[in-house]
Amino acid sequence: WYEYQYPPGLIKPDVCAPGTSTKSCAYYNNTSYVSGWQGTSMSCPLLTGTIALMLEKDPSLTPEEIDSIVEATCLDLGAAGRDNYYGAGLIDAYEAVMAVGGAAQVQGMFYVHNLGTANLSVTAIAYSEPWIASVSPTSFTVIPNDSSGVDVDVDTSGLAPGTYYDTLWIASNDPDEDPYGEEVILYHGVGVNEGPVVKIVPLKYMVRCYPNPARNTASVLFTLPRKSEISLDVYDAAGRKVSTLSSGTFESGTHRIVWNRKDSKGERVTQGIYFIRLKTEGIEAKGKLILLN
Repeated sequence: WYEYQYPPGLIKPDVCAPGTSTKSCAYYNNTSYVSGWQGTSMSCPLLTGTIALMLEKDPSLTPEEIDSIVEATCLDLGAAGRDNYYGAGLIDAYEAVMAVGGAAQVQGMFYVHNLGTANLSVTAIAYSEPWIASVSPTSFTVIPNDSSGVDVDVDTSGLAPGTYYDTLWIASNDPDEDPYGEEVILYHGVGVNEGPVVKIVPLKYMVRCYPNPARNTASVLFTLPRKSEISLDVYDAAGRKVSTLSSGTFESGTHRIVWNRKDSKGERVTQGIYFIRLKTEGIEAKGKLILLN
């Protein structure tokens, strides 16, 4: 809102980007890059590309967060501070991307909601992975029609790049969902210069495959909110059943099944797209796996 106070009134532009004698990827006479493109036709794509890199690093960024990061990392030009010639300054793609989730210690948050008519008492929150540094608080009471936030601190020091999963099991006096699960997903170093990003989602029936794409064996990871009778099957892109990976009763929690890329006859399947289907209690969940030669 401060931009609209008078004086000085609305400050535009928000930022600036190179737009003079800019080379493009279009060829001229098949000998060289075209140069000399001018104006916002060049500067806008540069800003768009910067935003794309930021969203690749953290897809959950809101427009407000993107705007704030881009402006905060600009190179100030002209008079000190914002002005009507350069706005907040010249965009700096590197600094903007590095400002997104670049710390080794990051934090996620979720809320425990009480939709009942009695007090909800949380007595403990359990987890297993060492990269979860702490969860706080682990015991509290939520009155009806209210909620309470829980912080999850993650430490990626010494952690190899990759995607990691854990489940927070929330013990409470809820007669229907005790314990209740919240899945923590950590994306760490998945892309170039990518810092850690934490996602916390309500735990439902999920199927994940890794590595993905895979060449030989692949792990199938699925999570159950409660003890269930399940079947885990592989289908090809045409919808034909290829193999049954597992079936039977599984306890609540996260389970891992390894597929050796063989069909029900024991023969190696060809490269392509395959779907892993988890079926339980009238509910289906699917994961997609790409196999390479």
